[in-house]
Amino acid sequence: VALSSAGNYVAAGFANGSVRLWKYVPGGELELRWTFPDSELGLNDGQRQQIRHDLQESLRLVLASDYLAVAGNSQLYVMRRNDGGLRGDFGKYTFDQPPLDLEMSSDGRVIAVATAGKLHAYILESGERKWKFATPEANSSRALAVAPDGSLITLLHGSQTQVVSGFDPGSAEPAWNHDLASALVTAHPQMAASESRVVITGLGPGAY
Repeated sequence: VALSSAGNYVAAGFANGSVRLWKYVPGGELELRWTFPDSELGLNDGQRQQIRHDLQESLRLVLASDYLAVAGNSQLYVMRRNDGGLRGDFGKYTFDQPPLDLEMSSDGRVIAVATAGKLHAYILESGERKWKFATPEANSSRALAVAPDGSLITLLHGSQTQVVSGFDPGSAEPAWNHDLASALVTAHPQMAASESRVVITGLGPGAY
């Protein structure tokens, strides 16, 4: 489930592979605005079934600005909040492993997906582009974060040594790498980022 920053839109995924978006209307009632993939009129029945199957396998979502981003088992779907239509053609944003995490900047301009072995970034602005970064140690992604203003993407990765890599959204090469002086104490660490700071939970004593 995802809630807009203003608290007036709610999105949720369902076991049948559909995604629904509601809006709070006067009186505090929730009004269903659309159901994806039915909301995308440019899809045929076979494509809608393919999407439902993809979202039944895996479903992560985040709601920001005018967009809802949904990561299925093998594709990213970016829907317009106002009508549920796809931004970009069907099949435009794909990845080769199930997603571990999905993050989006507060303006909806920068979207990042972490799989076990790669970071996928999608920069949705004029001159739209995408890139991917493979972790040096195979299948070692641990946590992902995107700064609210979209200026920084961070990935926690590594097996023996934990490393935080920071990326400018315009480049697939890390702008910096920071080795952590502590081991993970959980299989599911959490990370948050701003334009100048990164915070991680799930590390042992002495972490910095």
